[in-house]
Amino acid sequence: MLISVNENKRTRGTNSENEEKRPWADLLEELMENIMGNLFFVDQACVRAVCKRWKSIRHVRPKRQIPWLLLWHTKSLTTCKLYDPCYKKTYLIRDTGIKDTDRKEDTTYTLWESKKGWLLISHSAFTHEIYTSFFLYNPFSNERVELPKLNEGYIGSVSCCATFSYPPTSPNCVVFIMRYHPRKDTIEIKTCHPGNKTWTTSFFSYKDSTFFPQMNVVYMNAKFYCFDTNQALGIFDLTERSWIVFPVNIEVLDRKSIYRKVMVETDGELLLIPKIFSPNTAIYKLDLSQMKCVKIESLGDRVVFAGPAILVSGSEKDQGVEDRIYFFRNSKPEFHSLKYHQSLPATSTYGGICTEGSNVDSLFCWKECKATCGDHCNMTWIEPPL
Repeated sequence: MLISVNENKRTRGTNSENEEKRPWADLLEELMENIMGNLFFVDQACVRAVCKRWKSIRHVRPKRQIPWLLLWHTKSLTTCKLYDPCYKKTYLIRDTGIKDTDRKEDTTYTLWESKKGWLLISHSAFTHEIYTSFFLYNPFSNERVELPKLNEGYIGSVSCCATFSYPPTSPNCVVFIMRYHPRKDTIEIKTCHPGNKTWTTSFFSYKDSTFFPQMNVVYMNAKFYCFDTNQALGIFDLTERSWIVFPVNIEVLDRKSIYRKVMVETDGELLLIPKIFSPNTAIYKLDLSQMKCVKIESLGDRVVFAGPAILVSGSEKDQGVEDRIYFFRNSKPEFHSLKYHQSLPATSTYGGICTEGSNVDSLFCWKECKATCGDHCNMTWIEPPL
């Protein structure tokens, strides 16, 4: 592809003698970086594929967009799908490089967290050796970061919470796992940096203060936070490797409602968000100075995407989705408007998914598991890499 450059600014018309044919690749790097900063992730990838010079342009943060959808299967991760809500397009990843065991019925994949295009996933296998392994996976680049294997029994979402602090591209990336052992009256916490050979493990007794973790775990300022069913907040200090449990004044919440909420961090605040909304549900901010929950009426310009992985976006006024909470109901994306106090199908944003089938099964499953997959097909939010 060529562009015409007129060397003589005073010359008018189409005098071919005063024009020089130059390739698009000769565009100034500063101009290209400015263009790239106004493109979405997919558009940047297309530009870099044009020529070697454009491919070598230094990384430029792509334009913000709302999260994509990841469609995956709990019994097999050899393939998965990504859905781009901006262009209403689905991408199939035919080979993730993640190998299954010989018998899919003896294996389970659990997705714990999603951050900046990276996923924290555990793989539990029930073969001649029962084990669980954790790894970080980026479906956009098809990169995988292995973590040390855990030669222990099944780690499920009922007995375990897991997250990671930053993407593995950051030197501050720490993977965190917390398990509770009711019979031993202990909390077990494991941490690991990518590249470590083993996990660092700490045990904490809670005989005097029973802690039964029910919510997800959240990272903020070198600490991991988790709520339990007894209206208490557990805090693990990564620097000191200390574990403290604080009672929290949440009189506005009944015990059952704790089971139906997730915790998110946004702008240095911890919020309690319902998993599924009804007309009377509300959101709360955790006041750490007084250890109490305060009801809030609005998220302002922010938007929360709640599900198997929880994402919080910053100002989204330009995309018209601010002050909303997106969630899944019956395998379909919906949103709750805090401004209008109502929940609606997210057809305008994720319509390509909603209209292709009544649920994830009809959209995603392979032929060999079509009749038996049941609840094994899932979808979650994922951000394109920044």
